[in-house]
Amino acid sequence: MPIAKRLTVLHAISFAFPILKNDRGWTAKVSAVLVQLKPSARQHEDILIDAGRISGRLKRELAKR
Repeated sequence: MPIAKRLTVLHAISFAFPILKNDRGWTAKVSAVLVQLKPSARQHEDILIDAGRISGRLKRELAKR
């Protein structure tokens, strides 16, 4: 998976499951990918916007079950 997409998915999952934001292992993974990608402020904003959309879809899908 391309690194930008990986970061998007990691953020989306942490938005959908906020408890992950307190997990040191999870935050370390997100930080490592962020450091590796080195996005500009605009790219990071785009990643977070996409992650929010993915998270919303994931939450809706999980609510159906």
